[in-house]
Amino acid sequence: MLRRHLGIPAVVALMAIPMACASSGSSGRTPDGGDHPKDAAVGDGNVKPDGALKPDAGCGALLTLCDGECVDLLTNPAHCGSCDHACDTNTQVCVAAECQKDCGSQVLCDGICVDTKTDSDNCGSCGNQCPNGTNCSDSECVMHLGGTLSGRIDYRGVTVLVDSDVTVTPYNGSDDVTNCNPGETGCLSIVAQKIVVANGVTIRAKGSGYGGGGGGGGGGGNIGPGTNCSSSDTCSHCTLGSGGAGHAGGHNGAAAPQGTNGQSVSGAGGKGGGPFGGAGGARAVSNSTDGAKNGHNGASGGYAGTTTNDDTSTDESLKMGSGGGGGSGGASAYEHDYSSVGGSGGGGAGNPGGGYVKLVATVEVDIQGTINTSGRKTSTGNGASGTDGRYGGYTCDLGGSGGNGGSAAASGASAGGIGVAGFFQAVYNDCINRNCGDSDQPWSVNGGAGGAGGAGAGGGVLIKAPSITISGNINARGGSSATNGGTVKIFYKGTAPSTSGITAGRTYVTTY
Repeated sequence: MLRRHLGIPAVVALMAIPMACASSGSSGRTPDGGDHPKDAAVGDGNVKPDGALKPDAGCGALLTLCDGECVDLLTNPAHCGSCDHACDTNTQVCVAAECQKDCGSQVLCDGICVDTKTDSDNCGSCGNQCPNGTNCSDSECVMHLGGTLSGRIDYRGVTVLVDSDVTVTPYNGSDDVTNCNPGETGCLSIVAQKIVVANGVTIRAKGSGYGGGGGGGGGGGNIGPGTNCSSSDTCSHCTLGSGGAGHAGGHNGAAAPQGTNGQSVSGAGGKGGGPFGGAGGARAVSNSTDGAKNGHNGASGGYAGTTTNDDTSTDESLKMGSGGGGGSGGASAYEHDYSSVGGSGGGGAGNPGGGYVKLVATVEVDIQGTINTSGRKTSTGNGASGTDGRYGGYTCDLGGSGGNGGSAAASGASAGGIGVAGFFQAVYNDCINRNCGDSDQPWSVNGGAGGAGGAGAGGGVLIKAPSITISGNINARGGSSATNGGTVKIFYKGTAPSTSGITAGRTYVTTY
């Protein structure tokens, strides 16, 4: 009985609604007799219970009806935030339902109009401040690099644009280059959001690695049969060549030692710098039965090996190229009938290896220009020849001095010094009166030339980023050939970059 009693009123209520509508006589009509819009009816949300239209009738959820027009209160300057609120159309715009300063193509940030493409305090968006030393370019914080740099440079979240040449500071022999920490020499490591090496620009670490060995001293000239130049002689110019200094870890070249009678001996070249530095040239020796002897060349430096690239690593480690060995000095001639022979040339300095370069970005690396970590060549470190001695009898002429070995320079361009010519001990006429021989005949005997310095090995290159583009060149070859060049390592995601522009002892490409 209770269930039946509760059910009856519900049925009556459902039937009462359409009856009320029919009796009002207002369905589809306004109180003044006009038609409602076709989508306006009591109960559909657009018509009030008294039959009047709501202000936003027919404008949808995003617009509002103001003065008979559907408008967006968020952006309409005549109805900004509400129908009765208008902005000054000469100086203001409606943004997020508020009247704000009209900045045109610029953006309003903290009440000031700025160009977010170039404003370093609001780069790309309001409040995005670029770090010190960077500027805003095309809505990105950009660090422009150029000049002489080395060590680790960290610009996380910044675009690094190398738009002028960079020279890596040559290794100075005092750093631990395993990680290329800030301020270290012989290496360059850049960490950024994006790195671009512009077209026509070079990051040059050529010859910035371990230095070459010094050249050996040239042997002194001889002064007559059975006679060597000793401290008891009065021939002050019959001296022995001194060895040249090595550079950045390279060993010094040896001075020429005093040979026995009728013998000239040069100094050996110094070993090149680095764990795989080239060996210095061995001493040259000339005896009484020999002519002049040239010095021996220094050996090339290596990358992860003595003469070639022996790198098999797959991690992110890199090495600098080792330096070449210095050449040994030359040994002078000894002739039975020639008492004066020119001193021999000193050996050339060994050449430095290449430094290494790391470019690591969180978004992209784009190599349009050149990265050069090659070692230097032997042609820049040749030893010079000894100067000619002159024929003039047995006792009147002196042997020339030996040339000094080349001191290894940062550029690897130093050569051994020339030997000094033999000369007359007495006045020329005195020799003629003493019948010293046919002193006017221009017989000559050359001293030996110094050996050439060895080539440096190439240094390594590492590039790591999700996106890598290489349209330029990477040169990591050794000074003498590509076989003693450094390793180029590429770590990427997605599409592998082209390696056609890479010259190296080894190229390793992998995903990460």
